[in-house]
Amino acid sequence: MIAARLRARREQLLAPGGPGGRSFGVTLATAVDAALVEAARAVPALAGGGVVVVALGSYARQELCPGSDLDVLLLTERRGRRG
Repeated sequence: MIAARLRARREQLLAPGGPGGRSFGVTLATAVDAALVEAARAVPALAGGGVVVVALGSYARQELCPGSDLDVLLLTERRGRRG
């Protein structure tokens, strides 16, 4: 559901009259931010905190293009080895 809404938003941005250039990248990155927050809140283990999602590359710079990949790094507070 979240991915479908993000795809739909991307298609809206690509439609004639949508933002171009830098505005496209910023608007799409903002939509991805919202989708990631929504997805994290939907996972009970992540909703309690202790997790950070770090945007990398063109996503972090808000320079997304229509075919850009999304590079992220997930950091957690867990320490030590998991058995």
